[in-house]
Amino acid sequence: MSLRSADPERHDVPAATGSAGDTLHLVRVRGEGPPLLFLHGSTVPASVAFATRFDGASMLDLAAAAGFDAWCLDFRGFGRSFRPPRDGGPVTFTTDAVEDVRRAIDHLRRVTGAPRVRLVGWSWGATVAGRYAVENATDLDRLVLVAPQWLRDTPSPLLRDPSVLERAYRAVRPDALVERWTATLPPPTRAALVADGWVETFRAALADPASGAHESPNGPLVEIARNWSSGLPVWDPAHLATPVTVVVGDADVETPPRTVRGLLAALAGHPDLRYVEVAGATHFLPVEPARRVLLATLVDRLR
Repeated sequence: MSLRSADPERHDVPAATGSAGDTLHLVRVRGEGPPLLFLHGSTVPASVAFATRFDGASMLDLAAAAGFDAWCLDFRGFGRSFRPPRDGGPVTFTTDAVEDVRRAIDHLRRVTGAPRVRLVGWSWGATVAGRYAVENATDLDRLVLVAPQWLRDTPSPLLRDPSVLERAYRAVRPDALVERWTATLPPPTRAALVADGWVETFRAALADPASGAHESPNGPLVEIARNWSSGLPVWDPAHLATPVTVVVGDADVETPPRTVRGLLAALAGHPDLRYVEVAGATHFLPVEPARRVLLATLVDRLR
């Protein structure tokens, strides 16, 4: 799918650290509509996940063409945003990322003039989005949680090396990450994505030295061990007032539907909740052809 879209804009905004040079990186594709901000997970920065063009179009391109002013944010320590010091143990926890979202949304509102923003969080980004929405409900119109974290009873593939819980960052190898993704795809889908160039496009985007995707902070992994694997949620859905949609792939083995149902139970009293399960999609839904279902959901629920 090739789209005629505006060239992406890159915005670097001051972080809340107070240190000169500490900036947060946003990518924007302008569209005629309300501002929509995408948040990434614990490994792939947003400027790769949502701004890389697969089959001629990125997720930002698709969202802009569908009537949104589309943005994505790299949290501190990820992608093209500033790197917190690496000599004091793990960095970039949910509380830090929430502050980054606050700075990003302040910037979006100044630039666009919109009083509120639509927020989409993927994986750990859904945790950040949920917590932000609980603490800052007046900033948001609507919320979408894609492949969200919730309490888990199976080991995380990210914790196979326990030393990550002591270090600030871990190395991210493109080949290993691509294999982590494609190993969970249904075989016909995997073959098609290899043949159509999606897999190589993702690998090349991760390997680009300018992307900053060669390493990721370990704060989110500490939270997997300390919170999500120990019955201690990082945020409380019972206090969520923003209209919310939960989206998960039925082939997701990292935040599978059976785990996500725990989040749905915690949201049971919510007055405006919708659940969407996407056939054949994995945890990496935003970089798969099934993203068209996510796009349709965004149009249906956020426009």
